[in-house]
Amino acid sequence: MNNWEGGEIERFDFLKKKYGKDLLVDIGRIEVLKNYVLGSKLHYITFYEVLVITDGKGTFSLDDKTVDFQKGTVVVTLPNQIRRWHVSMPVRGYCFFFEGEFLNNHFRDEVFLNRFTIFDYSRPFIHTQLTAGILEKCLGALEQVEEEFELLNGDSSHIFRSLLYYAISLIDHSYKVQYGIE
Repeated sequence: MNNWEGGEIERFDFLKKKYGKDLLVDIGRIEVLKNYVLGSKLHYITFYEVLVITDGKGTFSLDDKTVDFQKGTVVVTLPNQIRRWHVSMPVRGYCFFFEGEFLNNHFRDEVFLNRFTIFDYSRPFIHTQLTAGILEKCLGALEQVEEEFELLNGDSSHIFRSLLYYAISLIDHSYKVQYGIE
């Protein structure tokens, strides 16, 4: 635990060997992920996380920004950002998280993630609200990633990257359209 403005804050690191081999990505449903922090306790993660809310209401705070969430809200947490949930209705949805090298190495570009507005620490907003159509496409890709995790064979990491790249691209595009960013 670390101190943050006089209080203790819990740190969570990525578990690379969770599945018995080095994986730099993971996915799960928020409502069933073991040990997932969905409470008001301050904490931070040392990896990237993309939350796609399919049900629930409340607020999510990230550093000094707070957003109301509902169905279709996507919140992106960057490494070492301080976060907290305040849930007023039970939360459901997908959470995918990864180490930066997961995508950067695949595309042989050490700054690949910097090409996405949603992964910029200076982005003006921490969330986007997906339209019903974009949410459906995103959830379709995430469901396929979840299914692939159950198989986990030799080419699974390529399938993860492709599907998550697609989902990230949809989310980033939605973010730019919503906030008028070119």
